[in-house]
Amino acid sequence: MLSECESVHGGHLLVAEDPPIREADNVSFYPGTRGATELFHSNGRAVPEAVIYMGLDGPNAPQGVLQRLPEPLADAPRGFDYIFAGSLQEHHYGHFLLDGLPRFWSLPLVVGETTRFVYSGPSSPEDLFRVPYVAAIYGALGLRPEQFVRFPEGARFERITVPALSFEENNLGHLAYARLCHRVGHGLTKNQPPVAPDRRPLYLSKHKVARGVSRVVNEAELVDELIRLGADVVCPETLTLAAQVRLWRDRTVIYGIGGSAFHTAIFVPRSRAIILDHGSKVWSNQLILDWLNQGDVDHCYAPSGMTNKGRDGAFHNNFVLADPIGVARALLDRALMACEA
Repeated sequence: MLSECESVHGGHLLVAEDPPIREADNVSFYPGTRGATELFHSNGRAVPEAVIYMGLDGPNAPQGVLQRLPEPLADAPRGFDYIFAGSLQEHHYGHFLLDGLPRFWSLPLVVGETTRFVYSGPSSPEDLFRVPYVAAIYGALGLRPEQFVRFPEGARFERITVPALSFEENNLGHLAYARLCHRVGHGLTKNQPPVAPDRRPLYLSKHKVARGVSRVVNEAELVDELIRLGADVVCPETLTLAAQVRLWRDRTVIYGIGGSAFHTAIFVPRSRAIILDHGSKVWSNQLILDWLNQGDVDHCYAPSGMTNKGRDGAFHNNFVLADPIGVARALLDRALMACEA
């Protein structure tokens, strides 16, 4: 009923050494759209550590190396230690984990009062921190809204620290990213001591999510069958991030259809999961996270079929399972066996 995934979509390198980090002098900051290069030396070349690379479909190409914009830029206020945080887009949890967090790998245990994180994006620091998962993640690192600054018209920096990304989407992950995420996970759960592992598998469902990147249109049929069979089911979006992390810490096996809810496993070392992918190829972002986390993860698909009906007003991809009842039973059987192993 279920088969092991056969290949990977995208790059999937693991890097043991830390990403590079640069103290850049006399740098111009041009805030742009997500994915654009934003920091430039006086000769017009991009600061290499600030460049975003994409790992899909061939050679790994930078997104926007040169840019010509009007000068002069206003000088950033002096007296602060600036760190480049990149583009912070809080509208999607999965993208935030892989785009908005990876430059914080070099964060000290205690952040100085003069430290300011320079970012671009549509939201003010206060609005960023109104998003529950953003506030939870940055709060676990000891960060506050007043430490984040935007320069919508750009700025000139006498000096700015530029950490390179510790996770490049669909390309590679540094072990530093896992260390960072484990620090977040500890911060989120330190006041909730571990309990004895619950050996009942838990299914993560997104059948109630109203908007996102991908969904399985008839997942509710699968969920109904799991509930009829007595399985535990939870909708992650109904829980705080800390509660979700505790599930990964305290449950022996978590399973479900692939999506950003499974990215949360990176906050708990060596998690155990079974992921039903949308086809025979594994999307490499999740695979990189699995490996960084030393997770024990099965990636499988349903040979009976999962057809993509395309975009609608709420989702970019709308998949339909050919046999949701059979898939539910097969997933539960596999999860129960994993719990007994």
